[in-house]
Amino acid sequence: MDERHNVITAEDRKQALESHGGLRDCRAAVVEVDATNAIGNDNQIPGISLIDNFLFEEGGIRTWKACNV
Repeated sequence: MDERHNVITAEDRKQALESHGGLRDCRAAVVEVDATNAIGNDNQIPGISLIDNFLFEEGGIRTWKACNV
């Protein structure tokens, strides 16, 4: 990007990230997302908009809310 190359696609971004030896301890990948099992409006979690913080763990999602801060 700094060398006046256009970054239009995900492949362009990956190539830019890997140029000049890449970034230490980082990997880039271009993947295609399978949206056949995407969550739609029918799968909403009730009251989710009332929760501020989420932590995705192996066994589920931990949530918490700060009140009167």
